[in-house]
Parts: sequence; C-alpha cells; structure tokens
Amino acid sequence: MNVMPNLDPEQLAACQAKNLVFTVTTGRSGSGYLQGLMATVDGVTSLHEASPDFAHVMRFAQSDRRFAYHFLAAQKFPAIVNCGSPVYFESSHLFCKGFLEPMLAFGVIPNLIVLRRTPRKVELSLLQLATVPARTWPGMQYLVCPDDMGVLPLPGWQRLSDYQLCYWYCLEIERRARLYTPLIRSLGGTVVETSLDNLSSRKNFFAMLERLKISFDPQVVTPRYIGVKGSTYNAKTDRKVDVNFTDEQLALQEAEVEKRVRDFDPALVDVC
Repeated sequence: MNVMPNLDPEQLAACQAKNLVFTVTTGRSGSGYLQGLMATVDGVTSLHEASPDFAHVMRFAQSDRRFAYHFLAAQKFPAIVNCGSPVYFESSHLFCKGFLEPMLAFGVIPNLIVLRRTPRKVELSLLQLATVPARTWPGMQYLVCPDDMGVLPLPGWQRLSDYQLCYWYCLEIERRARLYTPLIRSLGGTVVETSLDNLSSRKNFFAMLERLKISFDPQVVTPRYIGVKGSTYNAKTDRKVDVNFTDEQLALQEAEVEKRVRDFDPALVDVC
C-alpha cells in the first residue's frame, strides 16, 4: 500500500465543500442521543456508527496509519460525497482514534464536537459492558489501548484493574480533545465543547448549531427536538453485568492511575 493514495480531485473538492462534523468523545457519553438531535435538522445527514464503519480498520490503524488513509479514500470519503446533504455529521467515538490526522493530510478539515460526560460514569458504563482496553474483545475493537502507539503512557498497566484501564482510557480521550481543539481552530475549523446535560437545553442545542454554521428553522426543529429529548438511546441494558464499588474504592483506583501518568501529562490529571 502507498502511504497516501491519490484522491480524485472532484471527490476531494466535494468533500471539502461539505460541512463535515465529527465527535471527539469516549463513547457511553450520549453520542447516540446527539446523533438523534442532529437528525432533527433538515439538510443534515446524521449518523452514529455508520457504514462504512471506522471499527473495521481502527485496530489496524493504531500501528499502521496507511489503513486509515486507504479507508478514508476508498470508503468513507465516497460515502460522504454520496450522502446528498450539505452537512455530514457522524457521532462515532472511533473517529478520534486515528482518523483525524489522515483526514487533515488529505486537506479535508472537519469541525468537531467535543462531547464529554463525567469520567466515572463512562468508566462504570464501559465496565458494565465488559468493554475494557486491552482486556476484552470489545475493548480491543472499539477502544485505544495502553500498548498502542502514541497514547498516554501507563507504566505497569498489565497489573492494573479493569476499572483502572477504563479510567486511563477516559484520560487518553481527554488528552486528544485538548490536542485537537487548538489544532482544528488553527486551521479555520470550529470546535464546540458540550455534554449530555448541556444538550438537554434547546437553547444550547440551537447555539451549537449556529456555531457550527448549520442553518435551521427553529419552528421546524423544536417539536422534533422535544420528541428526541424524551427518548432513550443506546442503553444496552440487556448486556450489562453487575459492578459494585464504593466511591472510596473508585477514588483509590483512580489515584493510582493518576500517579502513574502524572509525569507524562500533569495538567491532564489536575483537571480530570
């Protein structure tokens, strides 16, 4: 494989002409709900875990970026061009795991929504779904792992608990959000930071659309927004296993992870 395949100039121009919006998020953060909200806006193709799915190549892309280049050129970009809408939104949490830099290398600059949720809630949700970095099959398929290239170092991660690995994962995604936010803004793109709680306000949702330069009719979107707000997305209650920890036990486990990563990114630990 060539490092970067050549893109058809017309296809590249068509991608660049669209308002592309992707998320930087951990997953288990309300990304499915956000997709539902964005789908209320006319002129927006709003997808969650869309086909072609980043999951098909994400794990390979961690060690060889060529997989990401070829996936974008051969599959994702054609799907975006063919969507027929001026705005393409995808809420997949896999985008921030090896696909932003290759997209920029092609000259396509997306806008970003940094979608946050309280880390402990994300960690417990991942644990309940047996989605643990480097330990379970879903964790390998959908999450970055401590032994991947270019991630936040976690010395001795093999001896840590599943919960601690999930906490490290949340720190790693926060690190990426901090890295990508100034990068995209420096290139002329827009980055909006929000949360599930923030999106429970229609005013905040409309403000986000305006910042992303997405045109909408409030009278049309409002009843749709109300309908989505009363819905549940991606709960996966049938897959959950029992997880029982006290807050004190969780805090102790988190503190051990923070101690191990502090030398590599002290500011990250201090804020999270």
